[in-house]
Amino acid sequence: MESAFNDFLEDVLQEASLILQEYGINIRCISLGKKLGIAETWKCIQISNRKNVYYRIGRTKPRKGPRKGQEFIVIDLVMDGYKKQVFVPLLKQRDNIERKLGVSLERELPNVEATGQYRLKLIIPENVYYKKNVRYAANQLAKFIITTRPYLAELGVV
Repeated sequence: MESAFNDFLEDVLQEASLILQEYGINIRCISLGKKLGIAETWKCIQISNRKNVYYRIGRTKPRKGPRKGQEFIVIDLVMDGYKKQVFVPLLKQRDNIERKLGVSLERELPNVEATGQYRLKLIIPENVYYKKNVRYAANQLAKFIITTRPYLAELGVV
């Protein structure tokens, strides 16, 4: 099952990459699975030279918080270690970002943020995977990157 999900993520990344190219955005997918032939449940997408600011897509089932026990696909904008330089300024733009995306973004729980892990999350229902809806997931990923990238550029991250 994990290899099927890995294949699904690879297809999503390929489709999203094509969409992003139309906007002049090139992404680098960091994947051990391609090189080592292992199944992965997360794929990292780099659009910046900063190694701790990147996007990722994967499947999760939280053990705590309001979504405890639910399984879903999540697209994260990871900004670990960049609280003041990137995360806080993006939070000030959160309403604008959410309005453009048409969905609400989630943050990590406060106890997770206290450890220096700063992320904005776009949640995709798990049934997108079970329906093999690569196009929907790719569009969501591309839209998230297209929407947040200008704000990252203003902060000098991209």
